Amino acid sequence: MSSILHNDKVRIFESKHKNFQEVHKHFHETFQILYALEGHGNCQLGNDDYIITKDDVLIIPPFTSHSISANTKLTILVLEFDQKYLNTHIEDDLLERAFIQPERRTLYPFESSEFRQLLRKMLYEKSLQDDLQDHILKSHLIEILCILIRSKRSESTNQYQSVVRLESIKETIDRRYYELQSLEDLSKKSQRE
Repeated sequence: MSSILHNDKVRIFESKHKNFQEVHKHFHETFQILYALEGHGNCQLGNDDYIITKDDVLIIPPFTSHSISANTKLTILVLEFDQKYLNTHIEDDLLERAFIQPERRTLYPFESSEFRQLLRKMLYEKSLQDDLQDHILKSHLIEILCILIRSKRSESTNQYQSVVRLESIKETIDRRYYELQSLEDLSKKSQRE
C-alpha cells in the first residue's frame, strides 16, 4: 500500500485501533509522523521492532516499510506530508535533520505536551479551511520538526550525562568499596567526587 497526497498537501487524522488490530506492512511516498495518544502496541519500522506507548513518536521517512499492531486500544495521531509542501532551503534542512532514519522516540513531558498541542492545533486548522490555513499548518509543522530535532539532541545529551554519572558511581565503588556501609554512603561519596 502506498500513499500519495494529491489535493491535500498535508493530512492529519486520528487513527484508532482496537485490541489486537493490525495494520500490515506498507509504505508511503510521503513523510509521516505518528504520535501515540493512548494505549500500547508494536511497530515495525524497516527491519526494527519497537514497542509503542503513550507519547511515543514514530518518525517515518518516505518509502520506509512499517506496520503496527495494537496490544490494547491504541489511538495514534497521524501527520503526513509531501516534501513539496515545505519548499524552502531552511525547511529542507529541517526535514533532513528530523528524518535521518526511521525510529521510535519517547518525548520528555514538556516536549510531549507541546508536540500534542501542535498536532491538535493542526487538526483544528484543517477544519477551518480559510485563506490562512496553509501558512498556519506550515508554521506548526516547522515547530514539530524543530521539537523532533531538539528531542534527539537532548536524548543524546541526557544519555551522555547518565553515562558520566554511572562512571562516577562505578569509580567510587572501585576506589572506596571498603568505606561503604550503605547505599546512602555511596550516594554521598559519589556526589562529592
